[in-house]
Amino acid sequence: MFGVIFNLFIKWMVIFLTGIVIKLMDDYLDQELDKIEEKQTLAMILDKAILPYTLLAIVVCMALRPALSGSLFLASYLVGMGHDLRRILPIGWNALEESIIFGVFGILIFGIHEMIGSFTVILSVQLFDDLLDYYTDAKFSRRNFVIRFGFWESIIFCLICLITAIILDVKKTFLVFISLPIVLTALEHGKKLITDE
Repeated sequence: MFGVIFNLFIKWMVIFLTGIVIKLMDDYLDQELDKIEEKQTLAMILDKAILPYTLLAIVVCMALRPALSGSLFLASYLVGMGHDLRRILPIGWNALEESIIFGVFGILIFGIHEMIGSFTVILSVQLFDDLLDYYTDAKFSRRNFVIRFGFWESIIFCLICLITAIILDVKKTFLVFISLPIVLTALEHGKKLITDE
């Protein structure tokens, strides 16, 4: 019994830390828009220090649960690329080409079951977040799948992704969704701790 609880805790901790890394990187990339909205994030405060901290966190996660952490991180990267598949990236490929290459890489390394499970749960989270931020994102021209594909279409696709994720790995899906508010709260508290010093 203790072993089951301990393994579940390790799985949650890996998901939580991977979520912290994903959110910090997302905020770091969105700094320009956050400045326009006069919004301060922990990524802004950490600035260049964000690189060693996020690398350290992802290394710990990969050491504990490589397939879980690696597939979630890669899935978030692929979902992020989906906002503009024609964009030319620094290495010379467009976002679609890079997404296909890294998607295949993820399947080969982590397995198709793990990769699709992570991709569908991350995409459902992104769609849910975009639905909540629909009006704000439209006002400030932020990237948003709901603005791009439609409100009801996004709700239906979000449900399809969520159901698929539950079928493939109900524990991972549950732990990802309960980790979401904890990740956001932890980052907000981290920001306050640093700014109040």
